[in-house]
Amino acid sequence: MIFRPTDRMLARLARSPVAPWRRWAARRAAARALHGVGLAAAGDDAAVLAMLGLHGSPHQPPIDASSRAGALVSRLARGEAVDPAALAGLGEGWRRRAVAVLAPRDPATAAKLAADAEARAACLIAAGRDAEAGAVLTGRVGREAETIRAAIAVRRGDWLAGRAAIDAMLGADGLSPVLAEGQGAFDIASLGGLPVIEGGGDAAALVSVVMPYRDAAATLAMAAGSILRQGWRAIELILIDDGSADGGPGIAQALAAADPRVRPIVNRAEPGVAGARNSGIAAATGRYVAFLDADDWSHPDRIARQMAAVGNAPASVSRHIRMGPDGAPVAPRVTPIVRLCPISMLIRREAIEAAGPFAIMRTGSDAEYLARIDLLFGRRAVPRDPAVLTIASWRPGSLSSDPRNSLADPARFAEREGWMREHADLWLERQAAGGLPIEWRRS
Repeated sequence: MIFRPTDRMLARLARSPVAPWRRWAARRAAARALHGVGLAAAGDDAAVLAMLGLHGSPHQPPIDASSRAGALVSRLARGEAVDPAALAGLGEGWRRRAVAVLAPRDPATAAKLAADAEARAACLIAAGRDAEAGAVLTGRVGREAETIRAAIAVRRGDWLAGRAAIDAMLGADGLSPVLAEGQGAFDIASLGGLPVIEGGGDAAALVSVVMPYRDAAATLAMAAGSILRQGWRAIELILIDDGSADGGPGIAQALAAADPRVRPIVNRAEPGVAGARNSGIAAATGRYVAFLDADDWSHPDRIARQMAAVGNAPASVSRHIRMGPDGAPVAPRVTPIVRLCPISMLIRREAIEAAGPFAIMRTGSDAEYLARIDLLFGRRAVPRDPAVLTIASWRPGSLSSDPRNSLADPARFAEREGWMREHADLWLERQAAGGLPIEWRRS
């Protein structure tokens, strides 16, 4: 029988005066992405830092036999040369992390190292070896396999197979098709579909969807339309102009004239997406708040599914894929191609009041905010729907495709480590004052 300590048990052991217990708890916590506990208990441990993706840490932690694997993965992430024999000797968890950090730079080598078929196939298509990738997926089913099949099909111009694979990916989680059958090309603007789940007639269940935009005239109507077509009807859509110089504000006004649920406003807070989200939250009247970027698309059942998932929890979150201009699913970090989507959060008003506003940072404010919610209420208190409920645009020149926003960028390493260590300090503070997580009670 495998011993699996609870998150609360790890939190208690992380305060142990016995150093080996404290370090053991820190590593277990980091493996579960409980960064506050991990860093507070052993923030100088190379294994803890590597598990949390802090490969650029300037702290230069001591390396012992038990943390050599973490140091090896961090060296890979920094682009340093590593002996291939050492990589082959990694355990399953460390091997998976090594593949994730190596794949964007050297997908062919990562494919050799990958233990599971989906990761190997994703690395192979990143290396331009689509036929091999397709063969690797023979007999594989599920959202990751179908999304990779869609990418392979679109890359070879087989739009019929691409459409079928995307709808099969959604169907794996009981979601309705969003692409009409046909041979023609498609992109994110082609996505549609009808909701299966209807609801949200009660004003007490009003969901305020916050959508900042800047110079998004080309995509704003598409993104807004995906919210206005939700099966969950009790919605207000708050469109926040963050300094647009194109026709976006006019489109927002036209949407408001056509649907009274649309509320255009101007960002009066800090310029940038985080400040604009804070302006939207301040203007929201719903008991629940959700988010969508102005070039992304939500499945017609997204809000209804997340409202069902949130239940008595403080928030819920789901997954997403990215889609390039040619309609092919893409993964800037190669694998996995289906990922948790922090900005897909649907949050109760009371949880927002406890967590505070979005932090103003260059990028990653959504990841920080979800991590803060997890820290405050407990990671297991926030349901994570494995379904792909959002499809995000990926285009050359976008904020998310800027190399300066890559996880390999030293400035982003420093920013990420900064907020994680702030969370660790908050965790210690709250432990001294009575403990985390906050016990959630629905009012």
